[in-house]
Amino acid sequence: MQTKPKLLLALLFMASVMAGCDKSPEKSMTEGRAYLESSNYKAAILELKNTLQAQPRNAEARLLLGKALLAYEDFAAAEKELKKAGELGISNDIVLPLHAKSLLGQGKHEAVLALAIPESGLSAQSTAALQVARAKAFISINKQPEATQALQLAGQADPRHPDLMIHRAGLAAVEGKSADAMRILDEALAENPKLTEALYLKAMLYKQSEKPSDEAKTYQQIIKIDPQQIRAHLGLAE
Repeated sequence: MQTKPKLLLALLFMASVMAGCDKSPEKSMTEGRAYLESSNYKAAILELKNTLQAQPRNAEARLLLGKALLAYEDFAAAEKELKKAGELGISNDIVLPLHAKSLLGQGKHEAVLALAIPESGLSAQSTAALQVARAKAFISINKQPEATQALQLAGQADPRHPDLMIHRAGLAAVEGKSADAMRILDEALAENPKLTEALYLKAMLYKQSEKPSDEAKTYQQIIKIDPQQIRAHLGLAE
């Protein structure tokens, strides 16, 4: 009795694959990019994989797939695609910060610190993002002086970088400075309202201050930005 549903699923999968065969790699990439921008990561991953099946050396598609996998929190697969994107010619300025995030997501702290940072060619934003990633890696292996130095370098490069602002807000929250943390997060979100990591931190602060209504509204904001955010759905269910 269980074979019929399995057969139906197999037929549906085959139909979707055949439908994809009628689509050009360029159209798949255009649709993949659009899905990525609208936070539909599953659909983006599918379309970009279709592109790469036909054009395995398409560097931009590798980069977009790496971004989609990173957002989907498939960090190991993201690392693989981002490394390939770099090998195919995507600049360090674009790839390195994303590569560092993919490594952090896997807990590969030593690997983050082993990434070679070029002496030139990196924008202020990329430098800040890399230094924040290094700071997180140093903290994870109990090297606070090195973490402090990395954060100083990040601040010198781009004091308004969202990764740095979120990190500073987290440090303020740990120190019990909830008002300072909330102020920093509000500033970061004013510049980029779709920073889900900042919104998660806000939700945590609301929970600590026993403001369930504000906490729920924040989780709803996250879900509106990205309906696939499981943590936000779980937070609402509590």
